[in-house]
Amino acid sequence: MKVVSGMKSVVSIVQQKGAGSPARYSVHNLEVVKKMICKAVELIGGFGQIISKGDTVFIKANVVTGQPPESAVCTDPRVLEALVGILLKEGCGRVCVGEGASVDVTYARDAFRDTGLDKAVKRAGGEVVYLDEEPYVEIDIPDGRVFKKLSLPKIIRDSDVYISVPKMKTHLMTLVTLGIKNSQGIVSREDKALFHREDFHLKMIDVLKAAKPHLVLIDGLLAGEGLGPIYPNPVEMNLIIASTDVVAADAVASAVMGIDPFEVATTRLAHSDRIGTGDLNSIEVRGKSIEEIRRYFQRPKWNPVGCSPNAIVYPGGACRFCLAQISAALERLRFYGLLDKMNKTLIITGVDPPVPDELDGKIVVVGDCAKKYANLGVFVSGCPPLPHMTVSKALGYDT
Repeated sequence: MKVVSGMKSVVSIVQQKGAGSPARYSVHNLEVVKKMICKAVELIGGFGQIISKGDTVFIKANVVTGQPPESAVCTDPRVLEALVGILLKEGCGRVCVGEGASVDVTYARDAFRDTGLDKAVKRAGGEVVYLDEEPYVEIDIPDGRVFKKLSLPKIIRDSDVYISVPKMKTHLMTLVTLGIKNSQGIVSREDKALFHREDFHLKMIDVLKAAKPHLVLIDGLLAGEGLGPIYPNPVEMNLIIASTDVVAADAVASAVMGIDPFEVATTRLAHSDRIGTGDLNSIEVRGKSIEEIRRYFQRPKWNPVGCSPNAIVYPGGACRFCLAQISAALERLRFYGLLDKMNKTLIITGVDPPVPDELDGKIVVVGDCAKKYANLGVFVSGCPPLPHMTVSKALGYDT
């Protein structure tokens, strides 16, 4: 893989209307997006510092589920189609767009098909790569905090250039999901199941150390606020944010969303480990300024206590990740119009929860910390339980 070194932490922000919609866009709309991407990259030094003629480029998209592009869940088809076209025009030999299976929702092949992103990539002349069907190789991480070795897709190791194209959105477990969090998709499905705990942030930094993208293009055309990553509210921002420093890109994008970059644990860790720059005072922002486009995004409500009179949650010493799975499950029912129809349900979770003496209603016990209460009702095992649909099923709804 090509190594870009000695680069100043520079981040560009380009905002432009006229790109149409992700569900329906014309050739003209696509040209608008191409110009946005080219301008964003030009502002940080141009494609010439990142790619060379004949290069194999791997693009890591954010394709977590098969929801339609207008839901602001996955990387926008306009961005992927435009970027693939640009790279091939610049002389790259092979351009691949990939994603791995989601531990929460689906397999990559299904997600690409259901979103229509496979067609967008192929229209531009690119290849779609389903990482859960690809060979993996073991990579050493000498300074890893959790992992000393990690299995990652062989195609990333064999590619000349690695580009990350995350969706700009909030995340109920990590606050935001941007360039660093997008790297989770390159981890195998089996390993991902072990990530969703309080050590998640440490593990993501290890992944970043094993495979750091050469370029980050944050898709902020249609961003997502609220209960991301799967149930966000779409926000039209018409933005592309670019940098060769993934940490700086995340810092600037967080600030644009009205979030202090160091509120985000992955940004703090990556900055302290000197993988990149998370301090806004040490980042040069070109193009639009943060202040002129900032919008305070609705934050994800990851704590499910009090979210519905039909779901009474009794948490003990439960971590954010277990509570977030319950919150996501309840939001899923709300999404399908089922939460208001649900009969009274008591949800018990965490270490030593305040279980009432009289239990009235259906009982669902969630997570290994509360296992000793499993005999009270339906038990959902896991640390935390994954996917969140298993909690929905325990509540009585197989959506």
